Amino acid sequence: MFDLSDWESYCFLIIIVQLWFFMACLLPSHSHALRGNNRLWIKEQLSLDPEEIIIDNPFFQRKTKRYKGCQIDYMIQTKYNTLYVCEIKFSRHPVGTKVIQEVKEKILRLSLPRGVSCRSVLIHVNGITEDLQDKDYFSDIIDFSELLAH
Repeated sequence: MFDLSDWESYCFLIIIVQLWFFMACLLPSHSHALRGNNRLWIKEQLSLDPEEIIIDNPFFQRKTKRYKGCQIDYMIQTKYNTLYVCEIKFSRHPVGTKVIQEVKEKILRLSLPRGVSCRSVLIHVNGITEDLQDKDYFSDIIDFSELLAH
């Protein structure tokens, strides 16, 4: 266990528990009401009209002879041939630029039909570095702690 007087460790544990709860709500085997609320909030942050969305789920592409394996934390497909590839990161420290290469690799591994565009989205809990912000790679950066604060 940890020393409860260590405020930083305690806060980090609370964030981890809350994020675990959020991730559990995204998975198909859990409560639809909770899952829907978190997904709805994310879609609102992305200014997506529910009428535009074809499907939104975590995504897993199995490795085959033709394609590399790939796991996307949360992906939204719209009727306008746009995929929102959402990377969810939680860390004790702000998320750095390393995440850009991770997301680029995931997008390269995806087997995409012609005419489909990808928008990368970062969902984080404990902030991002200034370097990451300056790179301007992600179309949207969502601070999940804003939802937890409500």
